[in-house]
Amino acid sequence: MSFFEELQKKVQKGTELARKGTEYALKQAERSLKTEAVKVDISALKKKADRKMMSLAMKAYELYENNNVDNEEMVEICKEIKTLRWQIDEKWNEIDALKKEEVYAADKSQDYSGDDTGKSGFSERNSEPAEEKQEIDKE
Repeated sequence: MSFFEELQKKVQKGTELARKGTEYALKQAERSLKTEAVKVDISALKKKADRKMMSLAMKAYELYENNNVDNEEMVEICKEIKTLRWQIDEKWNEIDALKKEEVYAADKSQDYSGDDTGKSGFSERNSEPAEEKQEIDKE
C-alpha cells in the first residue's frame, strides 16, 4: 500500500468518525430538547393543578363559612385559616395605627403658622394642593 492510499484510508476513517460523532451529538441535542419540552409541559400541568387545588380550597372554605362542612378535619383546618385571617387583619390594623401615629407626629412637629407649600403650591407633607391642605387643617 502506498503512502497516499494509507493517507486516504485514514482520512476516510477520520471522516466517518467525525460523521458518527456529529450524528451522536445531534441525537443527544434532540433528546435534550425533547426532555426540556416535556419538562415545560409538566410545569404547565402542575400550575394548572395548583390553580384547581386553590379553587377547591376556596370552595371548601366557602362551604365552611356557610356551615355546610361536616368533615371534622376540614372544619378544624378552616378554623385555623379563619384564625390566621383574623391575625392578618390585626397586623394590618397595627400598620394602619402606626401610620396614623406617624402622621400625627409629623403634624405636631410641623409649624403651620407660615406657608409650607414652597414654590410648587403643594404641601411638603402629603403633596396636596395648598388650598386643599388649608381646608383640611380647618377641619
